[in-house]
Amino acid sequence: MAINWNEVEKRVDLKSLENDIRNAKDNNQRNYEEVPCGDYEVTFEKLELSTSKSGEFMVVAWMRIVSGDFKNSVLFLNQVINEGWKVDIVCDFINSLGSDVDFPKNRYDFPSYREVEQLLMDIHEAIDGKFEYAVKYGKTKSDFPTYEIKEVFELE
Repeated sequence: MAINWNEVEKRVDLKSLENDIRNAKDNNQRNYEEVPCGDYEVTFEKLELSTSKSGEFMVVAWMRIVSGDFKNSVLFLNQVINEGWKVDIVCDFINSLGSDVDFPKNRYDFPSYREVEQLLMDIHEAIDGKFEYAVKYGKTKSDFPTYEIKEVFELE
């Protein structure tokens, strides 16, 4: 597919982009410290169905750390859901969020991807600004990130 550069140039504000690049460099925004494995208190900034670079469906969650040395850093869950065991990981994780929205309990109950997309949007809406979470962030032997909700805190 050919790119219509005239349309692109109408949509992109190059002056603003140039200023953003300059500010990022001047404020050293490219350097960030990697969040080490451990326990963190987080809120969910994003919870949605997306696609991987290879086109597989995946659940994406951005967990913003709200306190401690890594406050404002983000933990990123990107779980492809194209095999049963991968779906199980997502089902367990999503069901531990304490939402009243019914998400499938396991891969055998898994609905269509369209339904999963809607359920994730509903869950995010149900928890956004209402809950914080104690999350245990770890890594597998293969260096893949793992996340476990240890506790749910209802905000007042």
